[in-house]
Amino acid sequence: MAIVGRIQKQFMYLSKIYLLLLLFFMIESVKAQVNTLILADTSYTYTDPEFELLDAASRGDTAKIKAFLEIGTDVNTVNWDGVTPLMYAAQAGHLPAVEMLIDEGANINAKPYNQINALMGAVIAGHAYVVDTLILNGAYIETRNLDGLTPLMYAAAYNYEVIADLLLFYGANVNASDNYGNEPIHFSSYYGNLAITDKLVVRGANIESIDNEGFTPLMIAAQNGHLDHVAYLLDQGADIDKTNSYNADALSLAIVNRQYEVIGLLLERGADPNRIIDRNTNVMDIAWSKGDRFIREMLENYGATDNNTLRVTHFILDSEFDWNNKDLLLGGQIGFYESNFKTQITAGYLTRPAARSVLIEDKPGIFYQYWERRSYFHLGADKFVQLRQTGYASSFGLFAGLHAGYTYGSFRGSNQNPEEKLLFMPKAGFYLDYGLLRIKSGYEYLKFPDSKASPHRVYISLGLNINTIRNPVKPKPEPEL
Repeated sequence: MAIVGRIQKQFMYLSKIYLLLLLFFMIESVKAQVNTLILADTSYTYTDPEFELLDAASRGDTAKIKAFLEIGTDVNTVNWDGVTPLMYAAQAGHLPAVEMLIDEGANINAKPYNQINALMGAVIAGHAYVVDTLILNGAYIETRNLDGLTPLMYAAAYNYEVIADLLLFYGANVNASDNYGNEPIHFSSYYGNLAITDKLVVRGANIESIDNEGFTPLMIAAQNGHLDHVAYLLDQGADIDKTNSYNADALSLAIVNRQYEVIGLLLERGADPNRIIDRNTNVMDIAWSKGDRFIREMLENYGATDNNTLRVTHFILDSEFDWNNKDLLLGGQIGFYESNFKTQITAGYLTRPAARSVLIEDKPGIFYQYWERRSYFHLGADKFVQLRQTGYASSFGLFAGLHAGYTYGSFRGSNQNPEEKLLFMPKAGFYLDYGLLRIKSGYEYLKFPDSKASPHRVYISLGLNINTIRNPVKPKPEPEL
């Protein structure tokens, strides 16, 4: 055992010596790689000249750029994702650095992995002088990124008027399209950049161009509420009745997004308020699906017809509370809401959560006390009168209704049962719609047989208004940038 112990101690001693030697050689190796770069005003120590050149380009440090190029650093060196010094300098807007790198032979049209080269980066960042310099030195004006966007598309999206002018002056294609079919005019129309749209149209952009889903510039401007843009495109002859791949026109798209001013302009310019979208949906149906009375009135003012047949627009799922100072009933109801006549038809069930004491007269002057449980089913209708629309999908008003119910129950600990009876229950009160939610509160008359409790009750319901109308019209999503 003593021999084994000595061997272990010697092994640990040798291991420490080995680690110290390894650390020494690592330090010497690093020292061997450290170099010193002396400039007029300072000096740098560095181990990676390529990294230092990339860093200097990103900060526009022309003195450092020049120094590292003079010691032979590759002007087209790249980082881990393929970005060159010129791309860094161009995106940061360092014009002197850009000019120096170009003079030293930088590849102007080199692309990193995301395909956003020096020209594209300068356009995205809005550096007009850098853009001009790159183009004059041979940058390809129709370069594209992974999604197929060109520099002109970015200028149109970001509302860079000067850069757009430069690109158009140098011959950029106004009708080029990306992988989704978007052309520069689609981008300017989506973001409401009217000055850019005008420049594109003057240079020959097609105002009826469509993307892969059939959206035109007019449809895009309409759905996003760009009123001046819509007016301009109509003045230029845009087809107000043209539809996309889903048979939606500019008016239906404006209705979906509740663009009131645009809706009014389109109707004034002749948009069809009765146009059929599919066999189950017309323009008025979209307005109903949005729950917007103002839009329906606008459509009706321009000749839209609305049938007077039943129009079930919402499925109802409510919880109910019914009480007075001596009784409490809890339950729920289901049903539907008919929008033409503003009537809710529901069936429900309420029950007393705990037995309550009642006195039942057996003979004149002779009463027995029981603990009664009672429930009832009901079926009825409530009429709604809107007083005010408080938002896009919210409103406030009055309701009144009449329900018929059948009540039954049991006496706890007895083989006798309370009287079963058909009841009629009038109710009235206030309601508040808030999107998916509806709250009703008011008065209800409910008289149970053999009950000394007051028939006058407070009624509250809280539930869901689930829209049942299918809306086939979908706005164009924001383009990939």
